[in-house]
Amino acid sequence: MFKARGSRTVFAVVVALATAAFADPLVARQDTRRAECELRCDIDSEGYEFDVTCEKGASSEKLMNESTKFEYSPSGALAGLVVAVNRERTYSASNRTYHITGTIGVDKANNRVTYDVQASGGAFGATPGVCKGSTAGERAKADPPPAPSPPPRVEPLNLAVDASYQPAITVPACKDALLTTTTLACFVSERSEYVGQGKTWILRGDVAPMTVEYKPYSGGVAVQVKDGADPGDMWNFELSAPKNAKLRAGLFENTARNHFQDETRAGLSASGHSSACGEETGRFEILELLQEPQGAGVLKLALNFEQICQGKYLRGVIRFNSSVK
Repeated sequence: MFKARGSRTVFAVVVALATAAFADPLVARQDTRRAECELRCDIDSEGYEFDVTCEKGASSEKLMNESTKFEYSPSGALAGLVVAVNRERTYSASNRTYHITGTIGVDKANNRVTYDVQASGGAFGATPGVCKGSTAGERAKADPPPAPSPPPRVEPLNLAVDASYQPAITVPACKDALLTTTTLACFVSERSEYVGQGKTWILRGDVAPMTVEYKPYSGGVAVQVKDGADPGDMWNFELSAPKNAKLRAGLFENTARNHFQDETRAGLSASGHSSACGEETGRFEILELLQEPQGAGVLKLALNFEQICQGKYLRGVIRFNSSVK
């Protein structure tokens, strides 16, 4: 009988001892009540298997079983294969001898597997059981992997204090400069303060380029101001929220050195011209912070800060594209 299951083609040939035969050329069956042996072929694009199994009463014996997996090149084409079958087996229950012969090969030009296997002798008599045909040599294609899930959307920061908010940190020496520009780093260092060297610094954006970045890994902001031609002529300001928290508008008190903060303290570090404190504390307040919709850029920043290093204060304001005074 012939069975078709998806891409797999299965033939089974049953033989008996009488003389009449059905018209199906793939089945040599004479008396199903006295059926003795079956030739079964199972061939698809992955490989083949065929066997001859005989039964008599309660006795069952597999005379032979052969199988092979086909090989494919990296491009997916069938590799060459020719299998010549020539077996002789005797069924002990009836003492009949069976011959299984034929070929299984690859038609590379047409990318097909062809097969022609037959069993003869014994109960098969003059009408051999035959498995013959071909199947496409195409490896079953696996379902494509699912598309990766898009990263969760993180809303950009858009922070601003109320119009009635009164800054807790003020730097009178920077007041006039705030009136004339929207991009500015201005800070005042107490006498003997290590980072600012006891000076007042007013760095306007038109002569001291400023870059501001949002740092997703720390949930903070980094400001860099270039105020000279030498590599060391640089000021860096970094701030971040307490661990497991986000920046917000308003005041953060009792800060720790940035990257050394914990769940209760925000981080703040100001350094410049190769001078840094290392044991700083302080506070900062965010008056305005607008992050780009995509990426790590910052569009606007208004920040006041106060850093204490060995008891000495460095107070300042930073504005980036901000009209907050």
